[in-house]
Amino acid sequence: MMGPMANSKSVPGWGLALVRLTLGVLVTRTGWSWVTGEGLAGRTFKGWIDGGLDEAGSIGGWWGREVLLYNPDGVAFLLAWTVLLAGIALVLGAFTRPAATWVAFVGVHALYFDITDGSATLLLVVVALACAMSRAGRRLGLDSALDGNLPTWMTWVQGRNDFLG
Repeated sequence: MMGPMANSKSVPGWGLALVRLTLGVLVTRTGWSWVTGEGLAGRTFKGWIDGGLDEAGSIGGWWGREVLLYNPDGVAFLLAWTVLLAGIALVLGAFTRPAATWVAFVGVHALYFDITDGSATLLLVVVALACAMSRAGRRLGLDSALDGNLPTWMTWVQGRNDFLG
């Protein structure tokens, strides 16, 4: 007998939809505060990463110096807007898989560079990964309408092969 997630058209429970919506609201609030300049600016971002570079290993130190700090204002701008858009996508239940994966990726960076509260960020990363792996956007979300029209890496359902995938 197959489990509830074995069917390509299965719909997750309401609890998972609540988790996705809550994650989306929290991430949207964070992204909005960064976009409006209340929570993230280039110099703050530079300070966060600079502080963590001393602790980072050789690969982490290289990534921080050569990628993240190459243009801290540009990276802060992109980070703020992508986090805001990922949060909105999670609230809408659209593109849940890539949006939640991005949120987890940003959270892992925050943990690695020790720029946030570790416990809360770890919980955020785990919840984001759970949403990314479990079709959380199919219940009370737009992912069910997008299934079959987008590549599998975005929606878990076999879709078109000629569109980004």
